[in-house]
Amino acid sequence: MKSGIGQSELVHGALKKAGVDSTFFVVEGAGHGFKNRPHLDPMVERIFREALETRRNQQVKAPNSKG
Repeated sequence: MKSGIGQSELVHGALKKAGVDSTFFVVEGAGHGFKNRPHLDPMVERIFREALETRRNQQVKAPNSKG
C-alpha cells in the first residue's frame, strides 16, 4: 500500500503542532522514498548533516546531567 502526500502532510502538521522540529520537502516526481534517485543524494545528505549538527550543538549546550 502506498501512502499519499496527504498522509505525509498530516504527519508533518502533527509533529509541528507537538513542537517537534520538522521540515517537509515535496520533490516532484520522486514518489515515496529516494531509491534510485541519485540526483537527490546531495539534498538528503545536506538535510541529515544539518540535523545532526544541530543535535550535536544542542547536546554541547545542555549536557545530560544526572541527579
